[in-house]
Amino acid sequence: MAGPLRLAICSTGELYGGVEQFIYSFATELGKDPSVRVIVVLFNEGMLSERLRGAGVRTFVMSSFKYSPLAVVGLARLFRKEGINVVHNNGYKANILCAMAAKACGARVVKTEHGRLEPSSGLNGARMRFNLLLDRLVTKAFVSKVVFVSRDIQSCCGGSGSNGGGTVIYNGISAIEPAEALRIVAADAGRFEIGIIGRLSAVKGHIYLLEAMRRLGGEPDLRLNVYGAGDLEKALKAFCERHSLSDKVVFHGFRKDIYGCIRSLDLLVMPSLHEGLPYTLLEAMYLKVPVVASGVGGLGEILESGIDSVLVAPGDISGLARAIERLRGDPELRRDLASKAFEKVTGRFLIGGMVSKYMDVYLG
Repeated sequence: MAGPLRLAICSTGELYGGVEQFIYSFATELGKDPSVRVIVVLFNEGMLSERLRGAGVRTFVMSSFKYSPLAVVGLARLFRKEGINVVHNNGYKANILCAMAAKACGARVVKTEHGRLEPSSGLNGARMRFNLLLDRLVTKAFVSKVVFVSRDIQSCCGGSGSNGGGTVIYNGISAIEPAEALRIVAADAGRFEIGIIGRLSAVKGHIYLLEAMRRLGGEPDLRLNVYGAGDLEKALKAFCERHSLSDKVVFHGFRKDIYGCIRSLDLLVMPSLHEGLPYTLLEAMYLKVPVVASGVGGLGEILESGIDSVLVAPGDISGLARAIERLRGDPELRRDLASKAFEKVTGRFLIGGMVSKYMDVYLG
């Protein structure tokens, strides 16, 4: 690539989850390099666009998200005006339009695959299959390099995903300042605070953790804190009502002060059925909160059971209950796991290393 890097990071920006956190932290970190010019292109106003602008990142929200030649022309016009020479797409929706626009103005195209898509049926399933087919065709035709956030995602996507091959780059986080993670003091200091963080959907495994809480019903000091929102909220609350768990499970909804929420926990549980490499995991490791997780995807790739975490099989309710009970009764083990996890995340999963690897991809 000739000349300095002029980068457009593109995504839909609808919600605020792992992809959006990646874009925010990545764009703000790259923005510290005076030799790099970064813009972010989104298709929705929301928390991501608000945070980016608050951090001084130039952010453009396109007025329409439809697969049309006019949308491609508008994007290409923006890329030319900004002198963009690399377009980095996140998610199939943005990739379909932005990859074509990038090639129309001679920019190199990079795409990151952040996770598996959840299955759907009926009309939504048909739309999804169409979108994924279109995304694969666009990727093959226009994308120079595909980046995967875990080896598991790379395997699920068929290895490379593009003519130029694929590579794995694990997510990295910025150092968390102490003021950002002030401990939230629980109302009852005698409780053992467990947490699960993420959207309320089947893939995150909330129901398995609630079933494990049922099995631990004789432990009066346990409390489960559920952070996040989603389609399953009503059903999960109804489950708690039916099984007399409402006094032990607190639904907090979506929280912006997530570092403080993590820091308030004695144990983070991630019983997912599949995962990429969630930021919540890396943040808990940095904040020295011990983790119980399913040994799937990126969770199983970077965690070592008995060394820096406790891993269980996905859907293993008994395993979850045993792990929670074991860690509740062994504060020394919790401290040891958390200490080893902190060493790992600060040694291998900080944002500087991630940015350096992406720069190699951009300039390659």
